[in-house]
This record gives sequence, C-alpha cells and structure tokens, in this order.
Amino acid sequence: MPLYDEQDEVPSTRLHFRKLIAVNPNYFGNLPSSDLEPIEVIKNNTSYEALTCIGLNQASSQLEATIAIKLPVGFGGTLCTQGTLEYVRFYLGDGLAGSTFTDLGYAAAPVHNIPNANDCSKQIEKPLYYTITLPFTTAQSICVFPNLPVVRGILSWNVIPPQNDPTWQPVWGQVVDQNIQITPRLWKIIDILNLLPKDVVSKLPPQFAENPEIPFPLPTAAPLELGSLATLYKDSVPPHRFGFLSLQNLFSASMSQQEMLAPQKIWSGLKLDFAGAVKSLAETSGSTSYEQLCSLGLDYGRETLVASFRIKQTSGYSGSLCTAGSDEYVTFWTDWDNTCEWSYLGTVAVSVHDISNLPTDGLSFSAALPVDLSAAARSCELPKVAKVRAVLSWATPPSTTDANAVPVWGNIVDAHVQIPPGSPLTDFTITSIGGIRTQEIDTANTGVTLASAYFVYAQTPADARGCPFAGNIVITGGAPPASQFSQYRLWTQLPGVIAPSWVASPIEVFASGQTQPTPVIPTATGGWLPFLTSTQNTFMILSNWQPPVAGLWQIAFEVQNSAGVASGQPTAWSNILIKTSSPFCSIDLTSSSNCGDIPVGAKITGDYTVTDPYLNFYSFDLEPGALSIDIQPVPSSTDTKLSITNGAWILDTTKAGLKPCGYVVSVSAWDRTIQNSAPGPGKQGFADQGFCLIAAGSSNVKEMAGWDRCEIVE
Repeated sequence: MPLYDEQDEVPSTRLHFRKLIAVNPNYFGNLPSSDLEPIEVIKNNTSYEALTCIGLNQASSQLEATIAIKLPVGFGGTLCTQGTLEYVRFYLGDGLAGSTFTDLGYAAAPVHNIPNANDCSKQIEKPLYYTITLPFTTAQSICVFPNLPVVRGILSWNVIPPQNDPTWQPVWGQVVDQNIQITPRLWKIIDILNLLPKDVVSKLPPQFAENPEIPFPLPTAAPLELGSLATLYKDSVPPHRFGFLSLQNLFSASMSQQEMLAPQKIWSGLKLDFAGAVKSLAETSGSTSYEQLCSLGLDYGRETLVASFRIKQTSGYSGSLCTAGSDEYVTFWTDWDNTCEWSYLGTVAVSVHDISNLPTDGLSFSAALPVDLSAAARSCELPKVAKVRAVLSWATPPSTTDANAVPVWGNIVDAHVQIPPGSPLTDFTITSIGGIRTQEIDTANTGVTLASAYFVYAQTPADARGCPFAGNIVITGGAPPASQFSQYRLWTQLPGVIAPSWVASPIEVFASGQTQPTPVIPTATGGWLPFLTSTQNTFMILSNWQPPVAGLWQIAFEVQNSAGVASGQPTAWSNILIKTSSPFCSIDLTSSSNCGDIPVGAKITGDYTVTDPYLNFYSFDLEPGALSIDIQPVPSSTDTKLSITNGAWILDTTKAGLKPCGYVVSVSAWDRTIQNSAPGPGKQGFADQGFCLIAAGSSNVKEMAGWDRCEIVE
C-alpha cells in the first residue's frame, strides 16, 4: 500500500487553506460582500470531494446527504490524526423551487488521508462514501396537498458554511438542490370543514367548529386492485408496470400451469392485453425509468448504511398520497473482509405514491439500516475499507440470498466505505457520555469536555473551551464479546449532597438490520438492564440519565454475571458536570431612566452585564427596527471571558433612523452546555429595557402595552 506525502501531492491552496483564509478571508473570492481583494479565485471545486445526493428519511425524520471522497490525500492527515471535517449545511426552500430558504443547521463527517488500494475484484477503493445526517422537522400538510419543498445542501471542506446565507459558495465543495416529500400529517376536523361547502358546515353540530384540532383518524387504506389501477392509469402507465404484482408470480418455478390461468382470466375480464404485458415484463430488467438509486454511503457516527433514491415519474406507484401507494425496497449487502462474497444485512421499505406536480428532477428519499461494525473495525494504523451494495426494487423485495439478482424495477449500486477505527474492549467500558467520547471528557477532575471533543453521532466539534452537560444524558459502552456479563445498572452520586443510588430508566435500542427501536425496561427490583451485544444494540446505549440537580456528579456501572451474581463496580467513578442555570443578563439605560422618554435624535447610552462560567456568546437586539448599536466590548463567539460587567452600549437614534415609538433593547447570552446529548446553542439568558422616543417638542404621551407603549400625538 503506497504512502503519500501531502507536501508533494496537494496544492498549497488546499494544504494551507486555513492559513490563507485567516490572513485574507476573501483569498478565494467567495465572499462577494468583502472589501478584501481575492488572490486566487476558487469556488465549488469538486476535485477532492463532491455531494452526490440528498434524501429525506421519512422513518426517522432525518435529512441525509452522501458525499464522495475522491482522492487519497488532501484531508489533513492519516486516520491516526484528527484529520479534517466535511461540513454540510442544509436549507429548506419555501416551495418546489425555493425563492427563500430557511437555515436548518449543519452536520459533519471526519475525513482523513486513506491510501489507495484495490479490492478483491481489482477495483480501486475510491471514492469513499460518507453520509452526513441532520434531524429534520417541518410543517406537514394533509395528503391532498403534497408538500414537496426543495432542500439545499452546501458541502464545504474544512470551514463551516455561514449561517443564513443560502447563496454562499464554498471553495472546496459544492451546492446541490433536491426536492423531498414531507410525510402527510393525520387529518383533523378542521381539514374536513375546510373541504365542505359553507352551507353544509353551518348545518353540522357546533362541536365540530368548537374542536377543530381534534384528529380525525382514517382506517388504513387498502392497496388498489388491478381494476382500479387500470381505470386510474389508462394510457399513462404501461400494464406491465401497474399490473406487476399480478404478473410476477408467473415467472416463479413453483407456479403450475393451472394456476397461471387465473391471472389471465382476470386480465381478459378487464380487457387488458395479458400476453403483451407478460412479454413486456419478460423484457424488463433493471429498469430505472421510474426509480433509481443515486447514492450509498456510511453514516460514520451512527454506524448506519444509507441509500438514497429518486422517484422520477408522476404516476406508476399505485395511487396518490391518500391511498396505500406502493413500496420501494432497498436490500443492503456487505463484503466486510474483502473476499468478494456478499453477506446479507437487511431490507428497508419506503412508501411512495403518485405525485401529479412532481418536480423536474423528481423526489429524493433515503433508506437507512443500522449495522454492527465492531467485528470489522481495526486500529487507525491499518485503515479498513469495505465494499457495500444496495439493491432497489419496486413493489417486491429483492432477493435476500442472491446479491447479484437484478430487480425488474430498480437498480444495484456498489460503494466503498471506510470503517471507523476501533480496538477490542478488554473490560466493561463507558465509551461516551452525553454524546461525547469518554476520553474527550475530563472525567477525573472537572467533568467538562476537552478541547478535542467531538459529538459521536453528529460528528461536529464541541466548543474547545469546555462544555458542561444538562438534560437527558445518553451513556454508551460495551464489554468484550466473550465476557460473562448478563445484567448491569447505572449508579450515580453527588458527593457530599446525594448518596450513591442506582438509576432505573428505560432505554430504546436498535438491533442490527432494524429501522425501528425496541424498548428495554429495567427490572422492578434493582433496576437491572440486560446486557445486549452490539448486534442487538447497534449504538450500544446503556442508559438514559436525567440528573435532578446541578453539580459535579459521578457515575459508574455495576454488572452481574450469567448466574446473577453481582461482580461489583467494574468502572471507576467518572466525573460529569451538570449545569442547570442560564447565563445572567442585565441591561440598563444610563442617559435616562429605564422606560423613560427620550427625544428623537438623542444618543442613548447604557450598560449591560453578562455573567456565566461557561459563556459562549451574546448578542443585542432592538425591537421594532433594525439594530444600529455600538457595543463596548464587542461581543465575540470566541470570547473566553467568564463575565462582562458594566459593559457600555450606545444607540444613536439619528443614525439608526428611529421614528417616534416605543422600543425595547435587549441582550441575550448563551452558554456552552450540551443539552440532551446533542449539539445546540446551550442555555439562554435574556434581559431587556424599554424606552420611548418622542418627537421634538411633543409632550402628549399615551401609555400603551409592549414595546409600542407610546403613541405620539403631534
């Protein structure tokens, strides 16, 4: 396996990228609003990485973007180093085309220099495919009004795409738009009322109008029968497509000649060309005219294979969103050990329907399957690349015994993925606390995250200044495969305040190959949970813990062997700092009294205080109106000060163009607390003060509510 020297293989614009933009943020010309002159214009360069597909996983409400890593170098170091990150920021458009976009946030995947090699079939193990996942929720509509927004993904290497800037172009990366279909919500009484004529609604009992939000559950729709499909599609969909399920068994070796007469009779009764449909179906293999896989990748943090596919036609999926529609099946295979022998992993079904206003490029969906990678993991010194396969098949599941069986409707996609490095466990071990790997938390002293901390699942960095925890603390871990552990329980204590006690909280686990979680309930006596293997519990979730109060807590696990004998405390006490308070904020006026009257044209001065031991950032706002305020000191997202006491602010009402009205000036601060084991802005503190701008010479002021508390009468 050849070794590569980045100094020789990678251009300086890539190798020294961070240094170049640190000196001149517009070095590459992708900041059009900057006054700085670009030195070398580079935008949307996909030589090293590319965004192949974005899909919506309706089952888990997640957006999933798959990227291709094309080259063996240019990613900051080997697998034994920190490497670099590929970021994808997601935006949601306001319609099919998206005239305006809402920022949904970003996620990332770690990438490294992985040397080129050939697999067992002599194919080069590039590109490597990684999937980046972001939880996603949005407004839903009923099935008669399909919600098909555009999603924009901005892939950017080694720099986070800026917030609320959907037009930004990355230097290394690209921008991709794809439409998705939001799952319809349940019907409510108000939906029925809105579809009825007003004269009919007026005759209904008043309870309907009085309870418009009550759900109106409908029975599960039955699949449309062949006769209904023939009437629905007429000449728009060929019979061998809409009649596929009634024809497929004709090609089965187990079907007798007598059994073949029944479908022929049904087709003749419907005046459908049975012989022509059979002939067309026999000639159809691997057709991608209706659906097609566009990507396959590995979600590095969640250890989940993700296949994205596209629906390409307006009809041919057995009915609209208000019917049962049909299923697209994706079967996953792997060759973990590079033997050219496929192993079946599992099958995932995704519901699809006819969409009359289908976007030009179709609709993108994702199917995801958690997998157990523990047996395939190796040390970082020996990067492990494996080949995986996805088989897409409409209406009927693909073979689970023959990975090479070509579906009638659908296709096959292979990909190379890089297995996260790991080493065998030698004892019962806590691997992560609150979404952060245990080795990236100062569990011996402060209980906060270290500068190198990353979120296990989101693969985004935690704040390098250190973060405490709050909310639901998810704890993961494991033990050697040959261990005799059968049960375990979590112990917690707050030294000097709360004595040691065990925690009896249920958990939800995903088994390898399963897309829905299984609840695991602790025993009523003792709070014991069964120890599950990595196949039974893919993410190796051990406990969900909700600390009742703040403080420097300690946690440890106790286990029992298969005979039910307690083995004592197998893990040392680990410190974890729990923070429940929000930043303290205050803001006052010094040029007048709070809530005082101030003439237009005056300069308003004030002071503010922001205090928190884990301060992240703070900001000011003025409502109504645009903020034009001078702050001393200027807020910074990298400010390491623990507090800002009696800072000064100045508002020039003339410069801001403020008119006579009531206003509120506010300060908000966020800390670095990791809440509910996931990335986020932390806990928020807030303070505000009101004032009234009056026109020069005015004295008639009428008290009102809110920031419009003054009505000026000239």
